[in-house]
Amino acid sequence: GVVEGFNGDPTDNQSNWYLGATLNTPVTGVKIGAAFDYADDLAGFGGAIARTYAAYASFQTTEKLSLHARLEFADNLPFTVARGDILALTGTVQYDLWRNVLSRVELRWDHSASGNDQFGGSTAGAPNRKNDYLLAANLIYRF
Repeated sequence: GVVEGFNGDPTDNQSNWYLGATLNTPVTGVKIGAAFDYADDLAGFGGAIARTYAAYASFQTTEKLSLHARLEFADNLPFTVARGDILALTGTVQYDLWRNVLSRVELRWDHSASGNDQFGGSTAGAPNRKNDYLLAANLIYRF
């Protein structure tokens, strides 16, 4: 898909492009996929562009339990002194508790692939770590 329009800065016309696909595999319950995102003329970033590449897999182990993995790489053409390349790996365990109610536990690791600090810190714009971790638990009701 493509989204074209203003991005909050009346002098910029931001473009967003997305391409993605999910495929069933010969293995029962296993799906794989890939996606590509592109954005240009990002407001507040001097017209920088950003790209994200992702690969993912899911395995439906039982009727209610599924396992998911996602690998992502995001880069941008420099709009500051340092690049902002990030590598991320996410693992998710999902369990459907009842009809329309599911639970998820997710562990995510983000890493500065460009070697500069991009995470943490107590002052906005002054990160002090090359890695970040997230452990999340969700209880979701679908309408």
